[in-house]
Amino acid sequence: MATKQQEHEPILNILTNSDRRDEVIIATKRSIFNCLSETNLHLNIPALKSKTRGKVRDIYDGGDYLVLVTTDRQSVFGF
Repeated sequence: MATKQQEHEPILNILTNSDRRDEVIIATKRSIFNCLSETNLHLNIPALKSKTRGKVRDIYDGGDYLVLVTTDRQSVFGF
């Protein structure tokens, strides 16, 4: 049974040995500022009473409902 790292090695090898490697790295660096890593809806929407921060999503309590916001935060356990 292969580990997660072994499963991802072919993908990483393709990226690091690709002719487009530099292009991908530049595109990644440019887009990193567009990532959603933190939400603060509770500061702008009074009906949201509290916030719970998970590994990759924030959960707000709206009383009769929950608001789940998925972020671009990375989880070490996802790789």
